[in-house]
Amino acid sequence: MATAALPTLLIVAIGIAASQGSKTVLPSHAFAKFSFRLVPDQNPEILLRVDPLLFGEDAPVADAFAMLEALEPHLARHLEAGGRLHAFTRHLVGLFPGRPGARQFRRHLAEHCVAVGAGLTDLRAAIAHVSRHDAERAA
Repeated sequence: MATAALPTLLIVAIGIAASQGSKTVLPSHAFAKFSFRLVPDQNPEILLRVDPLLFGEDAPVADAFAMLEALEPHLARHLEAGGRLHAFTRHLVGLFPGRPGARQFRRHLAEHCVAVGAGLTDLRAAIAHVSRHDAERAA
């Protein structure tokens, strides 16, 4: 099997930080930065299971729909600052594999969300193509 078709987890950085004024040699915080590379037909929503499995914490959002909703304020600021919607939506093409309406979602992104002046309304219209209920999803 070619390695180019395998998903990867890249650990970009690991570090520690002490609180200001701390008088101990033990760090008060640790952090890690990861990069995940998915492959075709892999469901990115499986990454929502990472926090509960590794840290015993709730997933940050319930599903991809909730993730997109949570990102809207950040995207709105990006657009207000003159950014283009496509800078964000180009990363969403594989977000809904196996869900009914995924093909229409991708087509809407390609036809409407690349235009100068495209905004949240265009993204919401793309998302509206995707079914929130599907039996085929392999999450």
